[in-house]
Amino acid sequence: MTKMRIIMFAALAVIVVFGVSGLQAQVAGNAKLTAVTKVPTSGVSPDATVPGLIGGELGLGVLPPADSSGYAYWPCFTGDSDADCSSIPAGGWVSGIPYIDWSKSGCTNQICTQLTWWFQDNTTDATDDLVITVTAKQGSKYILNSGALDFGPNPFAGGYLVVLTAYEGFGTSECAVGTCSNPKPGDAVVETEVQVGSSTATTKTTITIVTP
Repeated sequence: MTKMRIIMFAALAVIVVFGVSGLQAQVAGNAKLTAVTKVPTSGVSPDATVPGLIGGELGLGVLPPADSSGYAYWPCFTGDSDADCSSIPAGGWVSGIPYIDWSKSGCTNQICTQLTWWFQDNTTDATDDLVITVTAKQGSKYILNSGALDFGPNPFAGGYLVVLTAYEGFGTSECAVGTCSNPKPGDAVVETEVQVGSSTATTKTTITIVTP
């Protein structure tokens, strides 16, 4: 089962961090979008050569422990109301160590890793829905498929940097659509995609499933 939240932030000339509870949306009770800051656009001419959506870094990190309030220690930004993040300077964040190899026995049909993916929304499209998919394949066989996660009308139009956080495992129970196989030792290609109207962005990374 995929459990997911999205945290958005953007760099400003003068860093101003708003409470991250200001803008939220949920999908099926286990996915959340949270706004932190937005790049000001007043008086700025958009660069027509910049894609509407840009895919960035994708990694799979270790699962976070809980802090004293019961919230996950990471991902964590200054101003995040869901975690004890007050000591983190603006412009940085805390995440799990992104390992490349993952245990077959520890990840088959159970959550074993926290996926994080960065993308930037340069669109001005606040009408079309923001839709995200997360998949992992070994050869032609899926070992993870989130299906289309529809977050409703795009809340990030106009210049947001967004991080997707998802708790993942691999195997027959990890397909929201279609059919998944259990992972085997060897490489797996993890792919994330975001779509808003006609704009899309994807990122791929390769991990290795190992037998302990």
